[in-house]
Amino acid sequence: MARLQLLVVILLLFFSERIKASEVIVVGVEESIPWNLDCGLSTLNHFAADNGLQVEYRILPVERLFKELNSGKIDFKYPDNPAWKKEQREVRPRFSKKPLFVVTEGFIRRKSEKSQIHKVGTILGFTTPHTEKYEMSFVRDYKSLLQLLISKRVDAVYGNIEILNQAREGRGADFEYSKLAPFSNGDYYLSSVASGKFISEFDRWREKQIRRLKLKDQN
Repeated sequence: MARLQLLVVILLLFFSERIKASEVIVVGVEESIPWNLDCGLSTLNHFAADNGLQVEYRILPVERLFKELNSGKIDFKYPDNPAWKKEQREVRPRFSKKPLFVVTEGFIRRKSEKSQIHKVGTILGFTTPHTEKYEMSFVRDYKSLLQLLISKRVDAVYGNIEILNQAREGRGADFEYSKLAPFSNGDYYLSSVASGKFISEFDRWREKQIRRLKLKDQN
């Protein structure tokens, strides 16, 4: 009897691990984020690999990401932030305790322009500081955003400085960072409406990773 019980326990453990290994998590990611930039996704991939999970990334426009998260069509949204689009949240999601990535956002403009900023372009779904001061134009990606500036349809564009740097490569002599408006830091969190337990597991895994790195540094 004891052997039979032991066999049952072993089989249950085996099949639970098989189920866990085949589990797929669906993560909605902003289409404006270039995949050749990390932006925190490597942390999520590392967690998935350590826990035998498969990650299916769905690249979506910012506005649609909120709808997909609210409806449960995606398990997780990345990046997210508690301060973003509160009016579009039907249910308050669970956020990771710490951001996966910290970004710097700001304005760039044409070097030849020295007047005040009146017209601003940014990514659809983004909110610029002091939005009420500007006439806004919205696009879905950074290539289109920079084109707004090149075509002089806007005085400045606002977004992730690292991505703007990449988008303006080869045009460095044409643009400069605007000193009329300060840079701001933004935190990229992982969020979920339906999978709060997963967020808790992710937080515990990150804490273990941090402790492991601290011990390694001490040695």
